[in-house]
Amino acid sequence: MRGAAVIAVLAVGLVASVFIAREEKPPPPVPERVASERATPPRAPVVTCDDSVTVAGHDPFALDDDLDKVVGPLRIIGLGLYEADWASLVEEDQWLKAAAIVDAGARVTLEIPRGQRRWNDLEYGASRDAVTLQACDDVETVWVGGFTIDYARAPKQGRCAELIVWGDGPARRVRLFDELC
Repeated sequence: MRGAAVIAVLAVGLVASVFIAREEKPPPPVPERVASERATPPRAPVVTCDDSVTVAGHDPFALDDDLDKVVGPLRIIGLGLYEADWASLVEEDQWLKAAAIVDAGARVTLEIPRGQRRWNDLEYGASRDAVTLQACDDVETVWVGGFTIDYARAPKQGRCAELIVWGDGPARRVRLFDELC
């Protein structure tokens, strides 16, 4: 009798463990889209306040939140203007001039994502893949520059070009032309 009782207890334990194991566990959270392949900004040439047009005393730029790309302390002026006539940019193989403004005292690193480097180049400072913009301490700082896209090599002629921005928080990966991609 004692053997039957032990078997019954073991059977109940086995059935209970099967039901406990079958209990649905919540799925693991989906990781956020990785902004970059690395955890820290890339080593990049630094262009400083002295290299900017702010020091040269140029007139202020017209700012428009609908046309500019704003990411943390960085504003790239007028990218939305290029979306209207992309076909002519491609036809004329035109580079995209877009001044960058960085908030006073801020330091921002711009990086072309690794998979886009064969057809997309930065034109701020000495590097094609990454550059760090160090603003003046007391004033928003402006650098003239932009992007050169090899439209023939780029998927969708570069309409989905992206930029990784390292600034006042975690890196953010953004599309340059939201309406085109």
